Amino acid sequence: MSVATPKSLDEALSFRRTNQDALVIAGGTDLMVEVNFNRRKVEDVLSLSRVEELRQVSITKDQSVRIGAATPWAALETGELSSLLPALAGWQTTSIFLGAALLVALWTWSRVFQVNAPVLSGTVASPVANAMALPIRQSLFLKLLVVFMLNGIASAVPASLVMFFVEDQIQASADIAPWFLGAYFMAGVVSLPVWLKLIQKWGLPKTWGVGMLLAIVSFASVSFLGPGDEQLFLGVCIASGIALGADMVVPGALLNRVIDHLGHRGEAEGLYLGWWNLISKFNLALAAGLCLPLLASWGYAPGARSVEGLHALSLAYGVLPCILKTAAVAALFYFWIQPSANR
Repeated sequence: MSVATPKSLDEALSFRRTNQDALVIAGGTDLMVEVNFNRRKVEDVLSLSRVEELRQVSITKDQSVRIGAATPWAALETGELSSLLPALAGWQTTSIFLGAALLVALWTWSRVFQVNAPVLSGTVASPVANAMALPIRQSLFLKLLVVFMLNGIASAVPASLVMFFVEDQIQASADIAPWFLGAYFMAGVVSLPVWLKLIQKWGLPKTWGVGMLLAIVSFASVSFLGPGDEQLFLGVCIASGIALGADMVVPGALLNRVIDHLGHRGEAEGLYLGWWNLISKFNLALAAGLCLPLLASWGYAPGARSVEGLHALSLAYGVLPCILKTAAVAALFYFWIQPSANR
């Protein structure tokens, strides 16, 4: 028995034309069981398991979705299609669905807020709604939250658009794309000891500011990248990954400093962490909720690669994060670094 394993659709079709009696398979589990037990005789087999075109999901110029016949279900759940479903369903439909989900969540929370509970030891019991508002009544926490939100949205914007940028602007192959993300996160992890040293030397706020400035510098050139600039974009990923290291250690440390300064350690830190995590999720939702509709209105469509669309994608991916990071640096300096800042 001879088995042909072409790597492209053209090779598969060429083999099929010259071997029309060949058995076509995509996996072969059932076939090999029958062959091993001598229940079936096969002369030629054409295996399509290595044909990449049959395992891809792509968006055509007319906004249709093309799913390869051999695409695994896991690729549909975690790949590009899952992130494009809101756009394919239409922003109006997506907005209605998210709005309904938000109303259900608000109704659920309203039922919880009817319960009375003490906020801190020695205080009178009050509705849970008032208890949960304790952190946002603290000016020091709000000052930190402003910086955290601006910086978080600035980081969430490229995170929401990175796969669009890689596939349409850089036009890198699907095999290379994971290396960009791997280099980004690996650089962040490797840089942690350096950031810890800088914290000891400069303190938390200044070190965080240096990380933001590094992120701005790394993204400043993104708008000039084009097809074939994989190595340059890899450098951007590494530099921004190093900046990520500061975001991994400084904000949480500053939050703990705020809780200690306010004297709420051991009693209300759960409330602070709850608001903190809520804002983290809000940053991601806001970045995707704003950028994707804006890109659509500016003429960008995934896979179309029009000049206007790619220009809008470059601005959203590279320029917008720099603007938000700059605002975060300004807020950090005003609230935490300048000598008159009330810490």
